[in-house]
Amino acid sequence: MNKKIIHSVFEETVERYKSKIAVEEGNRSIEYDNLNKSANRLAHALNGYGAKRNSVISVFLPNSIEFVVSVIGVFKSGGILLPIDIEVPEKRFKKILNKTNPKVIITNHTLKENLIQQLSAFNLLCRIDCIIVLSEGDHINNDIQEIRFTEDEKRTITEKVYPENNLPLISEPDDGNYIVFTSGSTGEPKAILGSHKNLSHFIHWEIDEFGLDENIKVSQLSLTTVDVIFRDIFTPLISGGTVCIPDPKNFTNIKHLLKWIDQSKISLIHTVPSIFRLIYKEIESQFQTENLFPNELFLSLKYILLVGEELYGNDVVRWMDIFEKRIELVNLYGATETLAKVFYRIKEKPHETNKIVPLGKPISKTAVLILNDSNELCRLGEIGQIHIKSPFLTKGYYNAPNLTKDSFIQNPLNTENLDIIYKTGDLGRYFSDRSIEFVGRLDRQVKINALRIELNEIEQVIMTYDKIEQTLVIAHKTQDFEAKLTCYYTEKNKISTTHLRDYLLKILPNYMIPSFFVLMDDFPLNINGKIDKKALPKPEEVIYEDIKYVSPTDDTEKKLEEIWGEILNLKKVGVNNSFFQIGGNSLSALKVISQLYKIFETEINIKDFFENPTIKELSELIKQSIKKGYAPIKSVDKNDLLNDEDLIILQTLMN
Repeated sequence: MNKKIIHSVFEETVERYKSKIAVEEGNRSIEYDNLNKSANRLAHALNGYGAKRNSVISVFLPNSIEFVVSVIGVFKSGGILLPIDIEVPEKRFKKILNKTNPKVIITNHTLKENLIQQLSAFNLLCRIDCIIVLSEGDHINNDIQEIRFTEDEKRTITEKVYPENNLPLISEPDDGNYIVFTSGSTGEPKAILGSHKNLSHFIHWEIDEFGLDENIKVSQLSLTTVDVIFRDIFTPLISGGTVCIPDPKNFTNIKHLLKWIDQSKISLIHTVPSIFRLIYKEIESQFQTENLFPNELFLSLKYILLVGEELYGNDVVRWMDIFEKRIELVNLYGATETLAKVFYRIKEKPHETNKIVPLGKPISKTAVLILNDSNELCRLGEIGQIHIKSPFLTKGYYNAPNLTKDSFIQNPLNTENLDIIYKTGDLGRYFSDRSIEFVGRLDRQVKINALRIELNEIEQVIMTYDKIEQTLVIAHKTQDFEAKLTCYYTEKNKISTTHLRDYLLKILPNYMIPSFFVLMDDFPLNINGKIDKKALPKPEEVIYEDIKYVSPTDDTEKKLEEIWGEILNLKKVGVNNSFFQIGGNSLSALKVISQLYKIFETEINIKDFFENPTIKELSELIKQSIKKGYAPIKSVDKNDLLNDEDLIILQTLMN
């Protein structure tokens, strides 16, 4: 066993917990021994198909048991895992494949034809050595299907059963093991290459820091395309615990998430502050309106680890007002280029609710250097740029050595030895105890629902729309500390914002689409001739220029206007204005759905909401709906598991 190679440690864990449940997914589950054997068969297949050490192998699967099998199987084969979102826009799909050039893609029978169609549309089939199709259900990849294509795209399909024994260890600790993409300032997404030792270091730190053991149950709420997914998978699997994947089929509102957490007896959650706020607000609402008490809820939950966005004192106070210190909050900090490298275990309520919670101190074998403009270590209280120093950084940007050199730099405090540190672009300062306070960003990078976005990338895509003359994208903070994007633009010819939005959706993920589009005659300039951002109109001041404001006419429409206005921070909402063109997104839609269920005793699912996005349309849908009683969350026995009200992964909605 090599402790720095995480799947090697997993194989040792399997020997101790062969018959224990390793992964739960809705009504399905898989034991440690079967999980390991399934991953072994896949790894043998990959090596048989010509995948070698450091070969890029793409996985085109939803969050599922099959996805977990694929992650472990690719690692065992010596390959580099490239997860691709099954909902990825076509043009981004092409960019990802062109940048990484995978030779093998793993998928399932449900998604097979969709994948082949996309590859064919971009003339990429001839560059893929083969597509591996995993079986779904109880007999995971007992028979593995291989599809190869000739130059004229004719298929050759074979099926074979592969050995289930462990492979010899192929990888070295410094080898790459996964690629994830983040937004890039040049208009191109950046591919970040993780390593075995980088991932293993964080997993072992987390297990040691929180004393995790075989009783741990970790929720898998992350997108499959972000690095957090690997913590969700391997933290429990190295401890002898269980990965818990929610069933996406019948999600309608945040209430289902809370039920699932409770019923699944989740003990640790990795999530982002945006989702965390939805959770505690729903709980607050139910405590106010229903006979529910804190000691009845989340009896198994011990830790919530928050990462990816700023956490505010107000968030902590509201959580501790409910649960006091029974469920510990932990603030994590770190870029995708480093994984989380700083942490702060929150023991007391903050005194200042509007301030960002401190980042804390570095994890083991890590240092945080805050450097000023002279590349000197900052004094206490002096603001400088945060740099991460650790032997366990990622390997940088895949096939982009110049970009890597720009961000992974020689430590200016050490001129004698090679000492690479990562330049985060974040501003911070030291407290008196050398813990760290986050101050802001140096560049135009923002986070929307914890997903890193370069505003320049959005602007460059908008400028490819032939009717746009000039554009500027800005992120505004709402009262709930959520960032929303506004696109200001001038036009060469008349533009329909609906057509512009549809155009962007073909190129960019949903979370990168601006919530507001504001037409300008000209951009205001300051005395230096630059755009005066402070003089730009607020989005809510101009949202009714395209569609005239029409006031509500009956009690249902008036109540909807009140709900939408509160959630979107608008003083008035017209009945003909689309929710998604006045600042709404999938996250705020979930908030509305939750309120509708309580107030109208009507359950509206997310699909119906998207198809009826105006107050007038939604009002009619509510009037026609069958009324259902609103039930508070209650702790339930394990035997009373949900059949048809499980969670859809919230981050999937945001993507």
